Amino acid sequence: MDAARNPAPADDPAKDNAPDYADLDPFTVEAAGHSFDFYPHGRDRLKALIDLIGSAQTSLKVFYYLFDSDTAGTAVRDALVEAAQRGVAVELMVDDFGNDAGEEFFEPLTQAGGSFAIFSPRLTRRYLVRNHQKIAIADDTRVMTGGANVSDHYFAIPADNGWG
Repeated sequence: MDAARNPAPADDPAKDNAPDYADLDPFTVEAAGHSFDFYPHGRDRLKALIDLIGSAQTSLKVFYYLFDSDTAGTAVRDALVEAAQRGVAVELMVDDFGNDAGEEFFEPLTQAGGSFAIFSPRLTRRYLVRNHQKIAIADDTRVMTGGANVSDHYFAIPADNGWG
């Protein structure tokens, strides 16, 4: 990406940590009557996920390969708990191989009436056959998907997360 054409905003911490780094602002593409929103910057992706969860009225079906108990993971879990408390049917499934948070981390969700399940048990003969899905479906009409798991480093700037 050409940093001269797409400079980081003055208030962007990425500018201090990686002067040549810049993400695009979120943008939308319309196609065939559908709207596709893109969130190149990690902090925008996290906000979009929490906003999607917060806007759900009837159901949330959420599947992730990695779900950590860090700041981002706690924020997403807490948003799911709040959704369940307001009567949204919340279903969360996490791959056992990528679930370093532990099942007890998700107890607030089940206590609020949501459901939590592990898929693809970690220690089987096929333990390396993983499904790396990352998808959140709200009200069976709106979907967020992409390459980001629920973990701080997926929502950080590349200089901080080792991806840059």
